[in-house]
This record gives sequence, C-alpha cells and structure tokens, in this order.
Amino acid sequence: MKYKALCFFLVSNTLSALTEMPWFYPPFECQFGAVVDPNFFRDVKDGFNPVRYHSNNVLAEVSLLVPITEAIDIETELTLQKSSKYSFGFESVALQGRMQFLDDLSGDPVSLDAGLNVRIVSGQRLRDVATPYHNLANFELTGAVGKEWSSKGDFVARSYLTLGVGEAIRGYPWVRFFLRGEVKPLTVLSFNGFLRGYFGTGPENHVNVSKFSSYAFIQHQNIDVGGGATWFFRLYGELSFNYAIRLFAHAFPDKYQSFCLSYTIPFSL
Repeated sequence: MKYKALCFFLVSNTLSALTEMPWFYPPFECQFGAVVDPNFFRDVKDGFNPVRYHSNNVLAEVSLLVPITEAIDIETELTLQKSSKYSFGFESVALQGRMQFLDDLSGDPVSLDAGLNVRIVSGQRLRDVATPYHNLANFELTGAVGKEWSSKGDFVARSYLTLGVGEAIRGYPWVRFFLRGEVKPLTVLSFNGFLRGYFGTGPENHVNVSKFSSYAFIQHQNIDVGGGATWFFRLYGELSFNYAIRLFAHAFPDKYQSFCLSYTIPFSL
C-alpha cells in the first residue's frame, strides 16, 4: 500500500536516531538516512567543577535500515559529534534488530514490536558531559506500540510509544520513553509533537564536569518536549525538521535546545 511505503522517518532523540516506530517496510525496501542536529545546553544541572558549564554541539548521523522480512529488520548507524570540549569526530556506532508481532495496517488492533540494540562509544567522548551514554558498550531492549488512522490509502494520523531498558558493561541500568503523535493534513506534509525522557538509576546525584567519566553511576534524569514537520517527496524520500527543548533535568545537561534536520531516501535491493 502507498501509505505503508511512507510509514516512518528518522526522529533524532536523546540517545540516537535509530528507528523506533512500530511499522515496518516491505522486505529489502531499504532506507538510507542522514541527520544533522545542532544543539546546545547552557548548564549542567547538579554539576560542579565548574558549577556552571555550557556546550555548543553538532551531531551528524548516517544510518541504513534493511527489512529482512515483513516482520524483521536490522539497522546500523554511525554518529559523529562536535562539542565545546572536543572537535568534530567519531562518537559512536550502533546496530539494531527488531521484530514486529502485531500490525494494525494488516488488521490487528495495534502495531507492536520489540528490539535489541548495541552501541559502541568512543572512550574519549565518554569523558564529555555532552555524550549521554554509560560506557564503551551499551545494550538496550526496546518495545513500541502504535496506532495509525488512514484514508484513501494514506495515513491521516498516528501515534506510538517506545520504551527502552538498557545496561552497559559497567554501571547501573537506565530506562527511557518516547511518545509521539503525528497528523497529516496534506499528502505531502505532516506535523508531529513528542515527549521523551531518559533516566539513569545510579547512586550519584551530582556531576563532576572536569573529571567526568560517563553517566554509568549517575542518577541522571531529563524530560524533553518538541515537535516538527515532515515533507514527503514520494520516491525521493522525506525531509524532516524537529525542534526540542528540555523541560526538566537532574544531574544532566540543562537549558537544552535541539534543531534537528533529517532526510531519508528509499532504495531496493
């Protein structure tokens, strides 16, 4: 169906731009994605040494999503980063696999999937408070549930919730959520809004900025809200812009804003 070929795009979140929507592409209808995300924060909540610290950052990500079957896909992602502490360079690489269990586009009440991803992070970047990971190797189990409403073979509205639980090779687990809704008033344009949160479970409630070594043992917390628009170019992919601002932070970068531009183009194997 036409709307199935347009069923999702890359949304940059706190941790990555790995695909999270619970709708899958047909087998071997691959998706190449690119993301540029200029962002900044003006403080580290509960941080010291120094008490106030800010960073201007740029993230650049490229990804490749390959649907293996109608219900299984794999995705790889490379992330480069520039921050006030480090010049532009390698930040992390990730691999994700997902399986879909329910598909509302095929008659089920909702769409439902589960996945596993692993992210390998630069040891140098872990010493930067702008890098939101726990250790060199980070593992996460994810699940997403969503519902789509369509008309004349194209979606008019959809929403989904993603939950993730993770653990690294060192430190304490984390949990996160991503809630997103989207409406499509025109064939070529949609608008979305989202809420996301990321919570560490470590025992430490303060961040030593100058001697930082990752968020592995920190009880970090943040909640962001945002929204944006997507332009659909049929066979030529999708262009998206999303803005996010931080509502709440604890032992984590605060006064944060993000201006994310992403482009996804399909191709077949």
